[in-house]
Amino acid sequence: MLPPITSPPAYLSATFWESTEIHIALPPSHPSPPSHLLEVAKSHLPEGGCLFLTSGTTGTPKWVALEKRALLHSARVVNAHYDITQTDHWLLSLPIHHVGGFSILARAYLSGSQVTCSQSKWNPETFFESLSLSNSTVTSIVPTQLHDLVSTNAYPPSHLRLVLVGGGRIQTDLFKKALALGWPLCATYGMTETASQIASQPLEHDRLNDPETLEVLPHWHTQINSNNSLIIQGPSLAKGYITVTDSQSTWEPIDPTIGLQTSDQVRLRIDGTRTFLQFLSRNDNVIKILGELVSIESLEQRLSLLLPPSFPPFAIVPKPDPRRENRLLLVIESPDAAPPPILTSLLPDFHTQIAPFEHIDEIKTFPRFPRTELGKLSRSRLAADLF
Repeated sequence: MLPPITSPPAYLSATFWESTEIHIALPPSHPSPPSHLLEVAKSHLPEGGCLFLTSGTTGTPKWVALEKRALLHSARVVNAHYDITQTDHWLLSLPIHHVGGFSILARAYLSGSQVTCSQSKWNPETFFESLSLSNSTVTSIVPTQLHDLVSTNAYPPSHLRLVLVGGGRIQTDLFKKALALGWPLCATYGMTETASQIASQPLEHDRLNDPETLEVLPHWHTQINSNNSLIIQGPSLAKGYITVTDSQSTWEPIDPTIGLQTSDQVRLRIDGTRTFLQFLSRNDNVIKILGELVSIESLEQRLSLLLPPSFPPFAIVPKPDPRRENRLLLVIESPDAAPPPILTSLLPDFHTQIAPFEHIDEIKTFPRFPRTELGKLSRSRLAADLF
């Protein structure tokens, strides 16, 4: 097994990509996984593969298992789509323990492109300096990073020809502001289970139009079910998941003949031989913050374990934010304007158990929660009343 984080050259050689070793893309703050994770991975990825922790950190650790050939297939298609060759130079500012960053190394390996790493803590001024000094022609960022770059009113260097933006929904106003500054953006949509991209703006796309209508890349077969949830099949699809507890690792396969049924609701449009995708929403109470998936249900369950039985009903509600995509509000059902005093001591303890991006940013009270006929909380109506 290769070290979880090393200098990029190790990942840009045939030694890595042609080996049958298993690479565990371990986040820096995550504890070392048990040995049975590697044993299960080897039995299901005999030709070598990579394991990526699913975005977000609440709940039992779950790893997405991707074959190396799946990552390379995706990289080959993406390189062709954007005409990435050995004359290009990547600036890598995304963490390589996420598939969005790691996939750049696969693309660079196949194309022979150079890679400059900017793996220090995110700072728009440092990023721009690295972009300029490295003469990079292509880079990949998330919407939060785009927001920070636009906030500096910086113009891109002339040698930059392409900026891929993925990992979350892009506000149209932000997209247009970046284009007005000259940033050569291309919106993308993907997930860990697909080894990065599923769809992208066509390069000939009128960039002043809505960035949410993307073209499905040619290696994917897409369809939707009765709920408009995306189902995807293709050669870059993960083989399965590995769920890890202290005592064992459990394999959950993804059947390639059925495909992956996602929790993303989308709209598909066929135009001749091309398919276009528009992301609508997620239907499993999962949101994104700073490009990370966050399960509202998991956070509420974890918080409820700390609260006394007499604590009033509560809900964690995402509030749209132009930089982070969402912030988290803890809403208490109470006629009192002030939240229960016990939260002063409980919330710091709660925050030690979760990732920083999952922290509660604000506490509010609400006199009476809106509920369905069956008495369940109506989250959509509560959000509408709050915002």
